[in-house]
Amino acid sequence: GQILRNGYPVVGAMVNLSGSENQTTTTDGEGYYSFDAGSNGNYQVTSAFEGLGFLPLSHSFSNLNSNQTGNFTAYRLPYI
Repeated sequence: GQILRNGYPVVGAMVNLSGSENQTTTTDGEGYYSFDAGSNGNYQVTSAFEGLGFLPLSHSFSNLNSNQTGNFTAYRLPYI
């Protein structure tokens, strides 16, 4: 997948895979990330970066049996 904000890559965002397996990675210089998850599992993918929110909040993949893509759009969180 890829994470973009205003059309630009979000570099260094943390991306978490949970469910049948747990993995963590960070986005590369173009905002891309990937996981090597086992087949037939159930997974949820979330992302995090200080000061940013993400849409959608997560991606869910049930009974994974092929490559899937979960892109996120980042937005700046308001300061309180």
